[in-house]
This record gives sequence, structure tokens and C-alpha cells, in this order.
Amino acid sequence: MIGVTVLKHIRMLPVLALLIATAGFEFSMPGDADAQEPKVFSVTVMNGAIDKKHETLKVEQGDTVLLRFVSDQAIDLHMHGYDLTARPGPGKPALLHFEAKLAGRFPVEIHGAKKSKSSGALNLSGGHHDALLYLEVAPN
Repeated sequence: MIGVTVLKHIRMLPVLALLIATAGFEFSMPGDADAQEPKVFSVTVMNGAIDKKHETLKVEQGDTVLLRFVSDQAIDLHMHGYDLTARPGPGKPALLHFEAKLAGRFPVEIHGAKKSKSSGALNLSGGHHDALLYLEVAPN
């Protein structure tokens, strides 16, 4: 009985050696979205506005995208086309993490905001939706 148990364990040695040899390594198949480094954008919203360099964010179809928003006020953000929402606020960043499957130009809006015609500033107590920025996804 002991000889049979030892024989079973000896047969497992190649499998055990393979497990030990590959410990700590990650394997991925081509097209595995998890293996791709995300395109990361950090956007700061101050008084309902952003820096001009973030008005249009550009990625390619199939990219993994991570949008990180911080805001000086509590706001509701909505990305059209992908139907994603985020709620950043003071000391509370919000993330949108997704695969850019759809090609096109997609607005990210502050819901409930109304843009002043004279100053361009956003009144966050209004009932209007204005684009904060656009995500452009180039087709493959």
C-alpha cells in the first residue's frame, strides 16, 4: 500500500516542477483585454470645467480605458454611447474603467448642469446636460 502511494506522488513530480517553475509568471493569450495596459486619463473638474488639454481624449477601438475624475463639487457624470456613470466629489475620486468597443465620438456630460451663455461657467443646480469632454474612439 505504501509503494502505491509513493508511486502516485512520483507521477505528480513533473506537474509539481512545472507549477514551481512558473510561479509568479502571468500568461496571457493574444486578444486578452486583461493583459493590455489601460489608457489612463486623470481629469480634474473645477467649478464645472476642465483643463483644455482634456477636452478631447483619444483612444483606439479595443483599448482598455481608465478615466479618473476628481471634482471640487459633487457631480453626476454620464458617458453617452457607453451609458457609464460616475459620481466624483470633494475627496471622492470616481473611475470609469471599460473596453472601447464602439468607435465614434462620445460626450461625457455633467447631468443637472446648465452652461451660462455669457460666461460659459456651469451652474450645477440647473436641469440641462452639457458636454464636459469627448472621448474619441478611432476604428481599427
